[in-house]
Amino acid sequence: MEMVDIEGNNSTLLYFENLSELANLSVHPLNAEEWESQVNAKHRSRDWWGMDGIAEVRKACELFGWEEGVNKGMAAFSELKAPQLPSFKRHRCYRSTGHTFDMQRLYSGKPEKAWRSSKREQSENKLAHRGLVNIVVNIAANCGVSADQFFWRGALAMLYAKALMESGRRVRILAVMPVDGWVESNPNNKRGSKHLMIAVEVKAFGQSLNMQQMFSMTALSGFFRYYGFKAILSTPFKVGDGLGHSVSVVEEILHPLLDENPTLVIENIWTKEAALAKTVEFTKELTGEAE
Repeated sequence: MEMVDIEGNNSTLLYFENLSELANLSVHPLNAEEWESQVNAKHRSRDWWGMDGIAEVRKACELFGWEEGVNKGMAAFSELKAPQLPSFKRHRCYRSTGHTFDMQRLYSGKPEKAWRSSKREQSENKLAHRGLVNIVVNIAANCGVSADQFFWRGALAMLYAKALMESGRRVRILAVMPVDGWVESNPNNKRGSKHLMIAVEVKAFGQSLNMQQMFSMTALSGFFRYYGFKAILSTPFKVGDGLGHSVSVVEEILHPLLDENPTLVIENIWTKEAALAKTVEFTKELTGEAE
């Protein structure tokens, strides 16, 4: 875990390299009582957690994966149109110079095109940048958001991750939880203005795409409401009742993690209709049609 105070905007970035770091996190003693009230709340249903309680959420995230989420995601893919993105893959070509000499072409009377090499076909759009793309999924939500509403952000993220990788690009996925008003600033329990951005690595550039892990970390409401709450309460600040409120992503705070690569931010997608609309918007942006 790495905690970075961002100067100039009263913000803290809390970064976890993987799920294991988040799972093994300890709540700060200042917030132990609040954590007990969160994990022992009896009134929270499947619509809150997305599963039958915390134990099931932890099994899905840390051990067995979320099979129900994967099945639901595969069904969603048939309803969301997969984007056709410009390829970044290398294509074989023959020239007068290259990497490998093709004797068959020489014997067939084509010495001027007997050297084999490869090249990439890419257009001048947002994706024409080293073949690396960040996908940032805002998985935070306020208390009135249901488990079904949580799901669509993760489904959209998976759809684009698969499309980008199939086009030859490498993808990094971050699940982020931006929260405001979470610090108790005085004895009257009025929260301060400090902004907290929690970020956890779902998939690094060099890793394969694990659908079980992807869906459990980006589409399961219980992931944020267990691990996200735990991360908030791990900070060395007295956290107020309600743990603050979720807000939109501020990319400037994530800047240390994004490395100047093109970034897709997925947030505020609560329905299939919103996911469909965002698919059209993203595809135009990525292919350059929006310019």
